[in-house]
Amino acid sequence: MEKPKLLFHPFVLLALGWAEVPREVAPAPDVIAAVGDLEAFIREEMEAQELPGLSIALLAGDRVVWARGFGYADAGRKTPAGADTVYRVASISKLFTDVALLKEVEAGRLDLDAPVRSYLEDFHPRNPFGKEVTLRHLLSHHSGLVREPPAGHYFDPAPVGLGPTVASLNETELVYAPETRFKYSNAGVAVAGRVLERVTGLRFEDAIEKSLLVPLGLRDSSFLLPRSLAGRLATGWMWTYDGRVFEAPEFLLGMGPAGNLSTTVLDLVRFAREWWREEGDAGNAPILRSRRASNRRRWGRRGRAGWPGPTAMG
Repeated sequence: MEKPKLLFHPFVLLALGWAEVPREVAPAPDVIAAVGDLEAFIREEMEAQELPGLSIALLAGDRVVWARGFGYADAGRKTPAGADTVYRVASISKLFTDVALLKEVEAGRLDLDAPVRSYLEDFHPRNPFGKEVTLRHLLSHHSGLVREPPAGHYFDPAPVGLGPTVASLNETELVYAPETRFKYSNAGVAVAGRVLERVTGLRFEDAIEKSLLVPLGLRDSSFLLPRSLAGRLATGWMWTYDGRVFEAPEFLLGMGPAGNLSTTVLDLVRFAREWWREEGDAGNAPILRSRRASNRRRWGRRGRAGWPGPTAMG
């Protein structure tokens, strides 16, 4: 078997809207030329990068105008990839976690600028800087926390839950003063997920399902990977410099809010469509009332020294 060059499952998403689709959708007449160019590009890149497979969904307005898979969901067993192939989408998980938290902010149950310890009394990593970590800091990667928690990270296959993962951060010290520097932190998003548990009284995975997955009809998305999805999960491949190739291990991270989401491109475009929904549109209300660019800047930037802006969540 030839060596795949990617460590994680690749996927491509191009989205403007959503409609129910089968496993594959032939290109609509008005996009045939564009799809031809995309297919040629995808095949060239897959060959050049030795990609085992990917899935794509292309939409215009509310129409799915093209959706299909390329290559294999499982290169070892020659299982074709499709538009309904399930992928572990890694840090895209963070966007779902952040949106669920912002819904709680809009409902008045959370304050972005309150100290995290007002929700998690047992959260006390060493902080020599004196300034409290807030939810805003966590979601915008300005908390100063270490990148990975001591437990529950992606090299830790032990079945560590979110609570113990966040508790392990009490063994660490802030690298920077909160709000002063951007520092990507899976640990910070894990803490944010723990806050969601406390404010809702639900396990994180159940809170996300209740807040986002069920209301948006994301039936092929889960932070737990149930059997109904596991059978369609793409197989990741790892390789070593001495030429070995083997299947990537599958385990749920203790820092699940930062990386445990499994989903399809079809569910991702349904989620993406919510960002174009206007008040008064048919169907559900917008996913967040303050979703426009001006308000996203408000969530992520306050005009203070040291804050690059606008700062995105995720």
